[in-house]
Amino acid sequence: MQHPLRIIQTEDRNGNSVTIVTSCFDLSAKEIADLYRYCWKIETFFKWMKQHMKIKSF
Repeated sequence: MQHPLRIIQTEDRNGNSVTIVTSCFDLSAKEIADLYRYCWKIETFFKWMKQHMKIKSF
């Protein structure tokens, strides 16, 4: 690996351990964990839209 990586460990809302590997050193571990949670909420929303609104692609 030529680029340095950072490993962040956090918990989801169910208490399960989540490990995030990133090359971002500008943000704090909490900020990166929060970004991950927000992205996951967006993914879940699009999954719900596809399932309930019969949308095949965007």
